[in-house]
Amino acid sequence: MQITLIHGSDTSKSLKRLDEIKLINSEKGFILKEIEVNSNFSIAEELIESRLFKEKYTYLVKGIDKFNKKDLLWLNNNYQETNISLVIFEEKEVPIGVIKKFPSCLLIQKFDIPKLIFKFLASFYPKNSSSTIKLLHQINKNDSRELTIHLLGRYLKDLYIAKISPSSLLYPAWRKSKLIFQTKLFTYARLKKAISLFAQYDQITKTSDMDAITLFDITILKSLE
Repeated sequence: MQITLIHGSDTSKSLKRLDEIKLINSEKGFILKEIEVNSNFSIAEELIESRLFKEKYTYLVKGIDKFNKKDLLWLNNNYQETNISLVIFEEKEVPIGVIKKFPSCLLIQKFDIPKLIFKFLASFYPKNSSSTIKLLHQINKNDSRELTIHLLGRYLKDLYIAKISPSSLLYPAWRKSKLIFQTKLFTYARLKKAISLFAQYDQITKTSDMDAITLFDITILKSLE
């Protein structure tokens, strides 16, 4: 059995890699089947069922938390199955403690956001616009503005959740604590204003005569000063 884990903070690259694996396995004659966990069948039961057929299958599981103890026990005892390819896709970084519960044959493919972008996101708080804009211009030398906007939008949503319901954040403890600390630097009203301004950003770029980077700078200033 070939087991592949695709994870990390850069979802766009992870999804691109997932599409590549789907294509490669399809060319090798594997039939793709996504496992939707429900009360009737577990992941292990779905994989066991494949033994009844001669066809080769690629099973896709989106969300590593869908594996229960029985699934993990079955995988560790039966990973030498040859006619199965199992792909696990996770939109965030999977803790090493969780990875160790899977068979040793697990192939790990991790795609992370560049460290400079993380530094930019961490700098996004009131009265710090000059540092945030400086980091933005450094990022734009190597990474696309669209990626940065997408990640900032997602990050602002995380900050909002950290503000109103921190217990519902599904991140490692270290990342959750950073979000909670950062969101304390915002008032509720200012955070909502920042989210609203960046939600309008894409529409404004289509109608404004200003270049997109200048508008990005102005939106940061309005959000943080």
